[in-house]
Amino acid sequence: MFARVRAVINGLKQRLRRPVGAPSTCVVYVVLAIAAGCLYFDPFSVAPRDAVPIYILHSDDFPYLSSSRTLPRTLANAFRPHNTHVAPAWRLVCWGASATAGKLANLPPVLAVVSFGALVALMLGAGRFVARETSSVATGCVVAAVLGCSSVMTSAVTWFSAGQTIWASLGILASLRWLQRYRRNQHLRWLVAGSIAAGLAGWFWTVGYAAGVAGALYLIGDERPRVRRRAFAPVLGVLLAAGLAFGLGASKIDARVSFHGRTTREAFDPVAGTLHCAQALVENLLLGNLGLTGETTIAQAVVLSTAAAACYLWIGAGARRFNSLALAGLGLLAASSWVEWSVRGYLPFSSLRGIVPWYDVIPDVGLVLFVAGWSRGTRAPIEHAPPRSLTLGRMLAMLALAVALVVEHRQRVEHYWASRVAVLTPSERERFPVEHLRRLRTNSLAMQRAEWQMRHLMKLDRAEARTWQLGITRDDIARAFGRIDAPNLAPVYDALDLLDLPAPSPTKPPLDVAFVRDELIEFFRVEPEPRPVWVPSNVEWPPPPAKPDVARDEEDRRRFFGAVGGMK
Repeated sequence: MFARVRAVINGLKQRLRRPVGAPSTCVVYVVLAIAAGCLYFDPFSVAPRDAVPIYILHSDDFPYLSSSRTLPRTLANAFRPHNTHVAPAWRLVCWGASATAGKLANLPPVLAVVSFGALVALMLGAGRFVARETSSVATGCVVAAVLGCSSVMTSAVTWFSAGQTIWASLGILASLRWLQRYRRNQHLRWLVAGSIAAGLAGWFWTVGYAAGVAGALYLIGDERPRVRRRAFAPVLGVLLAAGLAFGLGASKIDARVSFHGRTTREAFDPVAGTLHCAQALVENLLLGNLGLTGETTIAQAVVLSTAAAACYLWIGAGARRFNSLALAGLGLLAASSWVEWSVRGYLPFSSLRGIVPWYDVIPDVGLVLFVAGWSRGTRAPIEHAPPRSLTLGRMLAMLALAVALVVEHRQRVEHYWASRVAVLTPSERERFPVEHLRRLRTNSLAMQRAEWQMRHLMKLDRAEARTWQLGITRDDIARAFGRIDAPNLAPVYDALDLLDLPAPSPTKPPLDVAFVRDELIEFFRVEPEPRPVWVPSNVEWPPPPAKPDVARDEEDRRRFFGAVGGMK
């Protein structure tokens, strides 16, 4: 009997070790993409099938889409800065989304698809790059799963404008992929392509220029002197691209808009940025990738970050593990994190905790690449052999990993969605005492706001069509109405910028203000924000958002600097 059981086990082992081939690998990536979709959008699976998509335009969506509504408008604004970012490549993405949507009412579903599609492209790009670097398809699948099914990516996947960071990451991966080809065959065309891609990564989001650091370290990690001597090429590509972008747009940058009245020099604090990096590494990346939520003091973050670095240095082969992939990931993690958090160094970390979650996207890509390279444990030149294909056992393990990641990160994603709607009032805390009921509340509020905005976008489409029929120009509307409001639109923006209106004619006199108002007023009237039926009429709605505990964070900062000898 035992011999028969042993024979069955051995036969099962042989089957699990059997290669499954390329089609099964494609199936694994498809399953990983489906798992990511379930993770990020499953909180709204209870919505009716005929309901509008759960996507709400807000914040930077409006100015980016307004300046990219048509191709001529996109080209005219290509190097126009938004806050402190000069992002011509991102404006082309916005134009592509607008052209695909056609009408304003079609924008929400299109933006949702574009945002999630960028994540899928990131998963495939990172998986393919790592698989070829490590000669292991399984390692590439793990990297794709960790990047795609992580709550760290939630804001960038579910908010179109925050997805700039994913597109910049795609540019960084494209640069590394072409530099990888250069290491394989020594053809200069791949070195040039990788250097150009490194520069263009910053044209999606400024921190994408960290591709120059990542690419240079990737080449330095090669043991061949000829390859290391050309490590300057990605940095040169970044310098040229940044010089062109900021040369054409820097004079129009008003950093005080982004930095609360401060210039970039006044906002930049390298010491505070380094400490913010330590806290972000522990709270947002290490705990975040485990699906956990926690807060640290500065001292705790420094100790934990130092301990994590010591573990990577001392465990296993130590310095031998700093190969090209590990160096590229480490450089990307360090450069992007330090720049991002240093320009926000004028604020305590409590004011930034959970406010700018898209800051973690590029550092997270760097962290995952670093861990994948460190686990490889060799500094040998890149192999020419194709990656080892998946076995049946590893394929099943990848599927189990996808399920485990979705389960582990589900709660953090749901908390993120809950933070996008109004906070619970005291009466609602009593009415919705359990998590399931609060999830239904989040669904209902999100649906109401999406439908509210969708109805207004439809009215703006009708207004646009009416203006072309009557020849009403932007100047005519501005004289008649002034600023046009819209649901979820910040006061600094004007919904009129979203419209594609007839060009003014120098020979045509302005239209009568009363005529313009009579024709368009029904399209520009904004409905009151929907009020949930369960909220009493004597309760303020929406309730004011909770404020971070800045005083506690400032006290923690004062104690830390006092303990280390009054550094600042």
